[in-house]
Amino acid sequence: EWQRNYNRNLWLIDNVHIDAGNAKVKTWTGTGWTGENTNRPTSREKAVFNGTYNFSGTEATDLTVCECEVKSGKNVTIPANRALNVRNKITNLGDGNNFVVQTGGNLIQIEDEAVNSGSITAERLVSDINNISTHMDYLYWSAPVTGQGLKAFSPGTPDNRIFQYNEPNDLFKAVPLATEPNFVPGKGYAFRAESGTGISNPYSKTYKFKGVPNNGLIEREVQRSPNTGVAADVVHGYNLIGNPYPSNMSFEQFYQLNKDVIYNTAWFWTNNFFTPNQQGSGYGQNNYAVWNGTGGVAATTTAPADSNPSNPASNTTTPNGIVTVGQGFIVQVKNLGLGQKVQFRNRNGNTPLRVSTSGTFFSRQNEEKDRFWLKLISADSIVNSQLIGYIDGATHGYEQDYDAELMSMSSDVFYSLLEDRRLQIQGKAAFDPSDKVQLGANIFKNGNYTIAIENPEGIFNAGQ
Repeated sequence: EWQRNYNRNLWLIDNVHIDAGNAKVKTWTGTGWTGENTNRPTSREKAVFNGTYNFSGTEATDLTVCECEVKSGKNVTIPANRALNVRNKITNLGDGNNFVVQTGGNLIQIEDEAVNSGSITAERLVSDINNISTHMDYLYWSAPVTGQGLKAFSPGTPDNRIFQYNEPNDLFKAVPLATEPNFVPGKGYAFRAESGTGISNPYSKTYKFKGVPNNGLIEREVQRSPNTGVAADVVHGYNLIGNPYPSNMSFEQFYQLNKDVIYNTAWFWTNNFFTPNQQGSGYGQNNYAVWNGTGGVAATTTAPADSNPSNPASNTTTPNGIVTVGQGFIVQVKNLGLGQKVQFRNRNGNTPLRVSTSGTFFSRQNEEKDRFWLKLISADSIVNSQLIGYIDGATHGYEQDYDAELMSMSSDVFYSLLEDRRLQIQGKAAFDPSDKVQLGANIFKNGNYTIAIENPEGIFNAGQ
């Protein structure tokens, strides 16, 4: 856009796109930067890596550049809690093993239109995975690169145990590897633990995605079938998707980008309780941790032997709204129909969707809201949690962007009641001291049960 300033006879220019090919170049030699000066490159300068770079020493902070090129035979490693931010394209002239994003590291791009070339390796460490007949764990994966083979990613997983989610009947089915040999960007997959390991003791492994880093606009088809069952009480529309980038992403911004298509809720699978042949609504426990506009709540877990409310179970984890690299998750589509699409982009308007905010698969939410968590510890030391929050934008009625129903009515499950719904998360309008929330529990057997408040935030952590 051009605008004439007649008083000073100047031409003013706005909305200019700078060609990265003409940007100044800084080269990393392995010991320092060369170029116009020896300072680190900026967002207006291209970084060329002609030596080993691992964000250590004087380089132990995030780096933001205009463009990135890694020379063949040279190694770049992005470790945990570090980010390489690139405005435009990424070029790797090596074999992909030389450019590594480690667990907790982030490779972020700004321009959706940038086209990358050359492969990278994105790593994800997982721990405590079981593969015994009484406890075969599954992991929900999504690839941050293009070109990674499904079978090569987890070679010990049987071919018929690499699953995709079938929305019309809420069942998993095997991926047809002959016609879909590679990860599809934005699609989520469920992989069984690998055979031959994790039998005597749980195993840990660093899984590796290798391929061209995904960037910019990625669309994934989703759908919603008509409800079925008695009085159409089996609700459909659940789709398994995933983070398609070699960086963390904000679910809040992903939802804002797709709020006409999906509800503001994400379900993250855990392996807390094993039930053979778990499909559809046949889950023996609430094995999903849940996040929505009110906040997050952990999946069912076990308590310490003493069931001490002040000593919560060490494996209780809560989603914080950050979807990490490689993570698959479930969303629910709002409207009936096939061929609908959710979009992934680097940014939602001017707000980043790809972020370097620290996040694990499940961690404590840092944003203070007026809310609190309640937990029920059963006679068998099983812990079920629920969340009650008073949130801007929510009402006292049911709305799926702020309320989350139980996935199933399992033993000792703990919930709040709203109309005829049993909720794991209940979001409400601004707090009124006269407000009452009705609670419920599905008690399995006689014994001592404990209800305890935990993690009060906002006004509930300040005297209310």
